[in-house]
Amino acid sequence: YDIYSNGVDRSLKKIISKMKRFNKIYVTIDIDCLDPAFAAGTGTPQIGGLSSRELLSLVKGLFTELPVIGFDVVEAAPRLDASLTAVFAAKRIITECWGHYYRKKQMADTSNKYKSL
Repeated sequence: YDIYSNGVDRSLKKIISKMKRFNKIYVTIDIDCLDPAFAAGTGTPQIGGLSSRELLSLVKGLFTELPVIGFDVVEAAPRLDASLTAVFAAKRIITECWGHYYRKKQMADTSNKYKSL
C-alpha cells in the first residue's frame, strides 16, 4: 500500500479490510520501512520511506482494529548508525506496541469481567 499517495488512514482501512478475516495476527515491523532520516541504522535504508509518525499511526490502527497476538521489530543495526536513530525508533515502536496490546487486553478483561456478573 502506498502510504505516501493514499495517506495513513486510507491505507490502514485497506489493510484492516483485508486482514479482519483472521482471528490471530502476528505483526513484524521491519525498521527499514522508515526513511533513513528517522532510522539510519539498518542494512537496507529506504529513501522515501515512512516517517516515524506515519508508522506510529499505522501501529496504533493495527493494534486497535485487529486481533494482534504478537509482534516483533527487525533490522535495526546499531553498528551502522552512530546516532542510534534506528535503535531509538525500534525502542519507541516496541513500547507503543506493548502499550496498545496491554490497553486492548485490559479493555477485554474488564468487558469479560462484567459479562460474568
